Amino acid sequence: MTDDLNLTPPENLRSRMLSGGAWVLFGKTITVLCTLANDALLTRILGEDGYGTYVAAFSLVSVAAVAGQLGLHQAAVRFIASSMGLQQPGRARETLRLIFRWAVIGGLGVFLLLVSGLGGYLVVRYWQAPELAASMGTVAVWAVLVSFQVITSECFRGFKDLRFAALFGGAITGIINVGLLTVIFFGGGKTPIAVILQVVVIAAALSLGVGLVVLYRLHGSALPIDRGSLTTGELFHTAAPLWAIIVVNTLLAHADRWILLAFLPKAEVGYYGVAARLVMVVSQSLILINLLVPPYIAELYAKGEKQRLERILRQTAALAAIPALAVLLVFVFAGGPLLGLFYPDSYRAAAGILAILSVSKLVNVLTGSSGITMAMTGHQHILMRIAVVTSGLSIVTCYFMVQRWGAVGVAATVSIGSSLVFIFQWLATKKYTGMWTHPSIPRVADIRKLFTGS
Repeated sequence: MTDDLNLTPPENLRSRMLSGGAWVLFGKTITVLCTLANDALLTRILGEDGYGTYVAAFSLVSVAAVAGQLGLHQAAVRFIASSMGLQQPGRARETLRLIFRWAVIGGLGVFLLLVSGLGGYLVVRYWQAPELAASMGTVAVWAVLVSFQVITSECFRGFKDLRFAALFGGAITGIINVGLLTVIFFGGGKTPIAVILQVVVIAAALSLGVGLVVLYRLHGSALPIDRGSLTTGELFHTAAPLWAIIVVNTLLAHADRWILLAFLPKAEVGYYGVAARLVMVVSQSLILINLLVPPYIAELYAKGEKQRLERILRQTAALAAIPALAVLLVFVFAGGPLLGLFYPDSYRAAAGILAILSVSKLVNVLTGSSGITMAMTGHQHILMRIAVVTSGLSIVTCYFMVQRWGAVGVAATVSIGSSLVFIFQWLATKKYTGMWTHPSIPRVADIRKLFTGS
């Protein structure tokens, strides 16, 4: 890290971002490919109803893991990056200590909540999935592992160590998981959901264990101790509203599946689940940018270099918009054949849902990294209000739409609600930071100067 400080700021920023971007691209590409392979294998190993149950389990774990994170993962990026940027390494180590202390508390709370009977009651009473209730202990462990995995990955990101942030943010888990599922597919064929959940837990545990060791040896142990340089109150002043935002947004992202599980057969929920996972490809280019820029947003904003930061945000958004538009066109006009290629032929029925959900992802790309920018610049309370009001209304609307319009009605509601969230975040970013985040149309000369200080 000391050699970073010896470089001139523009050259330092340029080299770090380009190198980090390559790792982010590599890690995210592996993760996406593993996700597609994972779903392709599961739709065949579990069958339509079994895959619908897996969608329910994954959705429950996603929400529970976010609840257990307590907003600590994004707070970790902000405090570690700003501390290192302002040459306060002791404060960065204190951030790590507080982050993982509270991560243990959050994870334990989620685990106890799920195994206490509430999780089992939910999936039996509303989702008619007793086989999932029988594996609630495994589901609870999975949720805790995912929570710690995200926090660990984001700590790496705070140190701008995007190599390991990419690898331990899902790539290694995905590789192990696909490898184990491939053995099951060719060795045994149809497999109970309980065994599949155990396989997923093994993959997550192996990845997390290695990630924690690497984080401590590369970063934690190398920093000086400075107790009291960050208080719990300071940490949660940032983490708490971020937590509320992420919980609400995650509920919106998964409430559609929860509502569908209560009203529709598991096979139809499986169709929707496949479309909802595949549609993430539309915004993958922006997701890559959002995995790269958070520590640089925190650092440049803390230094007051807003003009330089806005240029980076708008030009990276332009780079993200081109592939997003191309993928959207493919999903809208060739969604059915594409679904039939990767999944059993019956999943072609999800083509309409895929097209509808794709629209909101394009809006996300066209508004750029507005949400991340607000979170990394201390405006998380504004984000929280946008998320709670807009997403809350969308969830309520989904409940009424499913009863008349089924999965298509829910998809339309989710797409409109998500689009409004992105638009409001974009406008709020301009109001509170003075920066636009939507794509600019760069000239060739602008592209060459993208990450320079000129």
